[in-house]
Amino acid sequence: MTPFDDQDAVPALARAARGGLCGACAHARAIASSRGAAFLRCDHPDLPRYPAVPVIACDGFAWRGAVAAADSVG
Repeated sequence: MTPFDDQDAVPALARAARGGLCGACAHARAIASSRGAAFLRCDHPDLPRYPAVPVIACDGFAWRGAVAAADSVG
C-alpha cells in the first residue's frame, strides 16, 4: 500500500503540488487540514518534510509509478 492508494488524498496532492515535481514523486504524501488546506509532506529521509512548492529540482525525486511498478514485481 502506498500513500496514494487513498483516492481522497489525490485531489489534495494535486492542489498542493500544482506545477512541481512533488505531484509525481513516490516520497510525497498529501496532508489535508480540517479547514481544507492541503500540504505536501516529503517522506524522503534526507529532505525537508514540508518543501516549498513548486519544487522544480530535487535530488530525492523518484517517479511514483516507477516505484509502484517495482514493488509489484518483487
